[in-house]
Amino acid sequence: MPCGHHRAGPEQQAGDLQLISRAGAGILLPHAENTILGRTVEVGPKNDNVCCFASNDWWQVNGWTAGVEVGVRYRFYKTLYLELTQKSGLRRAARCRYTVVQQTSRSGCPSKVLSMGFHF
Repeated sequence: MPCGHHRAGPEQQAGDLQLISRAGAGILLPHAENTILGRTVEVGPKNDNVCCFASNDWWQVNGWTAGVEVGVRYRFYKTLYLELTQKSGLRRAARCRYTVVQQTSRSGCPSKVLSMGFHF
């Protein structure tokens, strides 16, 4: 088929309202340079040990993150849309240097996301 022709599924039109969902997972790659109560965490100079597995690397692989997102998408022009979603995730970080000691932590991260996009 020539480019620009609809190939599969229902044709998308302006005014369409869609329910959407996504799921994903990945590695947690934090950069733990911070100051808490006047105590600065030093992870080394930026030019040395940039990534990823030593305890003094600038960026450190320290765990995992996973999340889901559900919401609605309104197509206000054939190729433009506005999307409102609720996103929720979970992360587990191990051996992160938040203070002078390494810590392991878990946390959730709920958020609302409003985005505008373009389909081509």
